[in-house]
Amino acid sequence: MKLIIWDLDGTLVDSLSATLESINDGVEEKMGRRLSAPEIMQYFGTPEEAIIEKIVGKEHGEQCYAKFLDSMHHRLKSVHFFDGIDDTLNRLHSKGYISGIFTARG
Repeated sequence: MKLIIWDLDGTLVDSLSATLESINDGVEEKMGRRLSAPEIMQYFGTPEEAIIEKIVGKEHGEQCYAKFLDSMHHRLKSVHFFDGIDDTLNRLHSKGYISGIFTARG
């Protein structure tokens, strides 16, 4: 075995809070409120653009997705590797392993 494929969110990086807050920043105006984590997470497994479209409808999806992207851009500085992941990836790389990422993130 020389290739390891990782999931990104929740495995390599702790992005849940930033993602939930950014989705809410994108949809709050159209929904009239901020959604709970379970309300948003029921759509996880598809890219954010599809999640937002499912929440606000196709007619508002593009506008709300743009707001999400702007919010996520500002929140990216709060997204970090989980403890030990950086060292683990470096050790595996030094031993000749190739890493890849498989994710639903857009």
